[in-house]
Amino acid sequence: MEEPGKVRIFVDAWKLLVAAFPASETGRVLGDLRSMYPVEAGENVVATSVNNLNPIVHPIGCVLNAGWIDTLGGDFYFYGHGTTLSVARGIRAVYDEVKGVAGTMGVKMLEYPEEAFWSKSTIMSYYFKAPFDKEGLVARISGPSSMRARYVTEDIPYGLVPVALLARQLGVATPIINAVIKMTSVVNQTNYWENGRSLEELGIAGVDRGQLKRVLEHGFE
Repeated sequence: MEEPGKVRIFVDAWKLLVAAFPASETGRVLGDLRSMYPVEAGENVVATSVNNLNPIVHPIGCVLNAGWIDTLGGDFYFYGHGTTLSVARGIRAVYDEVKGVAGTMGVKMLEYPEEAFWSKSTIMSYYFKAPFDKEGLVARISGPSSMRARYVTEDIPYGLVPVALLARQLGVATPIINAVIKMTSVVNQTNYWENGRSLEELGIAGVDRGQLKRVLEHGFE
């Protein structure tokens, strides 16, 4: 947003996943949205959630760039400054752990070519298009200006924490994700494990894979 009522669009999405809750209603919702957006059906709302790249890319990138973010503030550029080969390896590790959780539930992740992980914009910009030089456009996106920006305060408690809790419930190891949650909790002096969205809040605490699949497909009956 450049000013009230005025936004600049850097890139356009060409593929978006959508799912309804319950998933049995996805077909009807899809038909309503296709006239406005380039949407495709996801298996269920877990599929659309785990395919949100913000929690995969942003938190670990912020942890690994915390010193630079603190130093530069508003002059820090996450992709232009912060995405190096070392950071990209961390992002790939988080992606692989999320993919492992998704696979345990029979949910597919969107596919990315290997080289997409090693670009300045990482996989974040793969399903987007631009008139010219997409990498350059994405690199000019500024922020975050502090470790308390939404890249952490939204993407950790409402993104990575539910994934990590679900992984624990399903018996899937997520050591890198757990470490990112712990590190951001230390840096921001906030217990994101306690403050994040719980499985109890989502109504799926203690359910096994079969029960969860039925809930996602048919709702709470």
